[in-house]
Amino acid sequence: MISLDEQLVGLSDVPGMLPSIGGKRVHRATVYRWVQRGIRGHRLEALCVGGRRVTSRQALDRFFQALTGEPYELEEREPERSATDARRLADRYGL
Repeated sequence: MISLDEQLVGLSDVPGMLPSIGGKRVHRATVYRWVQRGIRGHRLEALCVGGRRVTSRQALDRFFQALTGEPYELEEREPERSATDARRLADRYGL
């Protein structure tokens, strides 16, 4: 059960927190499916806060641990592109 002292995160933000596998990220529809249907009898815990569905980092840890049978810790990820990459792209397209 998610408690409000856990670090809440929107379901649509979860794919950006997970590692890509074979160059592909987990789709956000997959995350919603984990909440609604689950995998092998395990469902990702979620709450509705202000009309937005959220889960927590700790709930993700519990979910993956239940699936794998071993502890799983989410790592902090760097943004996909740096600010200099964004500026370079903006200059290229005249933005």
